[in-house]
Amino acid sequence: MPLKKTYVLSTLFLCSFLSVFPQTQLKGYTTKDGLPVSSIQEVVQDSLGYLWLATQGGGLVRFDGEEFLTVDSNRDITALHVENDSIFLGSQKGLSIKHGNAFQSWKVPAVNKIISHEGQAYLLTQRGLFVFSEGRPKHVALHSEIDHGIVNDLLFTKEDIWIATSTGLWCKRGRFSNKTSPEKLDANNVVSLVGFQDKVFGATQNDGTYVYATGKPQPLLVREPLKINSLQLQKDNQLWFCTTSEGVVILDANTFSVLKRINTYNGLASNNVHHSFTDRQGTTWLATAGGLYRFEKVAFQHFDRHTGLKADLTHAIHATDKAVWVSSATEGLSKIDSRGIQHISSDTRLQDFAIVDITHDVDGDIWTATNGRGIWVYRDSQPLRPVTHREIQPLKTVLITEEEGLPSNNIEKILVDGENIWAATAEREIVQFTYDKEALQLTLEKHLKNEFEDQEKLLLLDLKKGPRGNIWYSTKGGFLGKVEGERIVEMKPFESNVNTFLFHEEHIVVGTSTEGIWKAKQDDLKFEPVLIHEEQLGKDIRQLLIDDAGNLWVGTPRGLDKIVVDETLNAVEVLHYDANDGFLGVDCWPQAAAKDTEGNLWFGTIGGLTKYSPTQEKQRSVPPTITLEGITANYQPLDSLDLNAYINKDRVLQLDSKQDQLSFRYKSVDLKHPNALQYRFQLNDQEWSPWSSATSQNLVGLGYGAYTFSVQSRNIRRQESMPVRFQFHIEPPLLQKGWFQALMTLLGITLIGLIAWAIIRRIKRKNEQEQERLALQNHLLSLEQKALRLQMNPHFVFNVLNGIKAIDDSESNKRNTTINTFATLLRETLYNSRKEKISLAQEIKTLAHYIAMEQLMAQTPFRHEMIINTTIDTEEILIPPMLVQPFVENAIRHGLNNLDEEGSLNISFEEKGEWLYCSVQDNGKGIFQTQKDKKASNHQSMALQVTKERIFSLSGANALMLEELKEGETIFGTKISFRLPIETDF
Repeated sequence: MPLKKTYVLSTLFLCSFLSVFPQTQLKGYTTKDGLPVSSIQEVVQDSLGYLWLATQGGGLVRFDGEEFLTVDSNRDITALHVENDSIFLGSQKGLSIKHGNAFQSWKVPAVNKIISHEGQAYLLTQRGLFVFSEGRPKHVALHSEIDHGIVNDLLFTKEDIWIATSTGLWCKRGRFSNKTSPEKLDANNVVSLVGFQDKVFGATQNDGTYVYATGKPQPLLVREPLKINSLQLQKDNQLWFCTTSEGVVILDANTFSVLKRINTYNGLASNNVHHSFTDRQGTTWLATAGGLYRFEKVAFQHFDRHTGLKADLTHAIHATDKAVWVSSATEGLSKIDSRGIQHISSDTRLQDFAIVDITHDVDGDIWTATNGRGIWVYRDSQPLRPVTHREIQPLKTVLITEEEGLPSNNIEKILVDGENIWAATAEREIVQFTYDKEALQLTLEKHLKNEFEDQEKLLLLDLKKGPRGNIWYSTKGGFLGKVEGERIVEMKPFESNVNTFLFHEEHIVVGTSTEGIWKAKQDDLKFEPVLIHEEQLGKDIRQLLIDDAGNLWVGTPRGLDKIVVDETLNAVEVLHYDANDGFLGVDCWPQAAAKDTEGNLWFGTIGGLTKYSPTQEKQRSVPPTITLEGITANYQPLDSLDLNAYINKDRVLQLDSKQDQLSFRYKSVDLKHPNALQYRFQLNDQEWSPWSSATSQNLVGLGYGAYTFSVQSRNIRRQESMPVRFQFHIEPPLLQKGWFQALMTLLGITLIGLIAWAIIRRIKRKNEQEQERLALQNHLLSLEQKALRLQMNPHFVFNVLNGIKAIDDSESNKRNTTINTFATLLRETLYNSRKEKISLAQEIKTLAHYIAMEQLMAQTPFRHEMIINTTIDTEEILIPPMLVQPFVENAIRHGLNNLDEEGSLNISFEEKGEWLYCSVQDNGKGIFQTQKDKKASNHQSMALQVTKERIFSLSGANALMLEELKEGETIFGTKISFRLPIETDF
């Protein structure tokens, strides 16, 4: 019996402890997880977020929350310290500093610890104190006992410096620059120092911890714990004592009372803990002889079959004023209150049937819906005995089935509204009834059922009472409806299942299976999505809750999310919770969520039941930090490049023209959610790339010029890092460099100039030759024309003399007149032959004399007429001499001779534009008929042929036209016309 009392008291103490302190989570990492050795000496964190581990026998190890990387396995590290971008490593052999991928070492006594103050690193060694200054460690002379002894720790307070050694605790007033000697306060082996408010805690190896307070002459001794390895002041004013045999003992820094112990009982593999460290996210890490441990307080408390539930799968949750009621798989009903978990014995007829929904009535009785056994009512009106994890025999239970009047035993949802009970069946029926629990009598008030072709897609999924008293429901087919009197009013706003819904002030919020979360005002029911990134939350919404702070909680297959919303339910921030945050459930079960009277949230999953206590959440979320880890150019790593000299600096990396393929590796660290980090990059002012999990980016085929590569990361909270940028410049190839192009342009211009000069010179020479040739040709043509004229003159003379010879001797007067006229004409012809051009008036005068002479010699008389139509004086118009005469002679000789009637000769000169048109017309038989009548002869008219050639040379090939004048088939003459370019002597 006493043993049982002890057990009950222990259980009650445990429950009380869990109710006061938040839940804790301890996760261990050993050699199975990638650690090179199990013994970890110290843990530090760099600016990027990596954890650096000093191991005993495994060297320096880096941890990013997922993988361990051994950086240097040849060092047996005893102390670690991070300063800017460098890592100080203390060992038995001295000091090493890691900067980038390079190590630099100095020989000093074995290093116990490294601390930093005002930008200087201090080395606490086996033989005195050293400071790292001006690029090397320097010994600090304090006192012979200190200088030759083991220094374990160093503490800077506002006014003093405290020095812990193996032979005692020392205090130096002021700073090291003061010449005062330190004062020895005691002779204990002080291993660690911590300052808090006006106190200094000096932890010893075997005597406990001395507390030195301002104004107190003697220190206070805290005797437990003993065998201390190190002491750290952690968050919440807690002193964490890391011991060799008791694990971690946490004391309140003000009262010195024990708050918690972390040892093998809690899950440590070894009670030998060397060091504790709290990272930037508020997680505490323990360096132990049995591996690395992550310890943090969480606001979640998990229940499963290992901690009291009968099964892991949680079908339904319901909160009353006194307790939370849970159904697990087919194992019946459980109750959770301040006394723990109690299992309710259900009706034997419920064996192997799941309770899928839970509610309660005004009497406090519990109503449950089952799949296949109707409604089971558990009467909880009598007090229960204060026991935990025991089966309770109920005072009275009731099972309501089809035999009592239910339309179906497959009840999906149940709702109590005063005396009215609403039930939704698997056959898409909604019934309202009252039940007399004393008489065990059911009265059916309403039986509502709609008929649809596809009943399978219209199964009821959720049933709730709206704020205005209406009963609302949702279905598998995307329908949302409400009961108004005797009818159902429904709509189909979605294509996917409406898994769950809730009411919040004037809004209704709906969770669907494939379309995410939607909201609408109850007055208009115009749904719009609650905008959340799909990759952040997912689209399959299983659970919806509103906490007391107005945050929307969402359960999905991937875990739990808290959505911070504004007054219109627009998403402001999304916080995801998984196992790293203490939410150990897997795959949230539809509608299995509830809020109790204290504001705690309960979520059911297939992996158990989880309780969330908002008042216990002290979550620290900081934006990630990102850096470039490496760059390769044309697949060759730029290992010698100091990236820190370029990141976010104005310095530009110069690359040659062949280095046009660059690869950037970048990294952020999130120790709690390493796989949730996402990255994006930007090149120059282009759009940012989409977020992805890729930690490298290849840039190929880059042209020459200046570039800025920027990269950014974000964590699971969607907090974004500050972008980092890296500037580089690709030199253009030789052919595209400015100076080379300028030189080539100059050479090209010079070459083109030389070529142009040569061409121009050649053309000029050719033109000169052409001008000389044309001048010679013109001269030859002139000579030819003169020669032609000279040929024409004898021909003319010959013709005239033949005509005179033909005059009868009896006509002496006529012959004399003809000879006189011929003499005058011959004189004019000889005069004109000497000239290149004569006036038109002179040509007309010569033609008049020639026609007069021909009239004297003609056998058949003829008349002639000259028509002159020019605006320019005929004395000023110049034409070649003897140009018209051959045509006149030809008209007289061949056209007018041998006519049976008087002949007619018309000569005209007409000015048209830049041309002088000349025509000679007779009324003879026609030129073509005359040619037919000629006897076969070799004689050709040289004068006429030469004249044609002269006209062609002056006016072109088509300047001369010969035509017969006809009326019908009758020929009445010939007309010869040609044109000459007008040339004047002015």
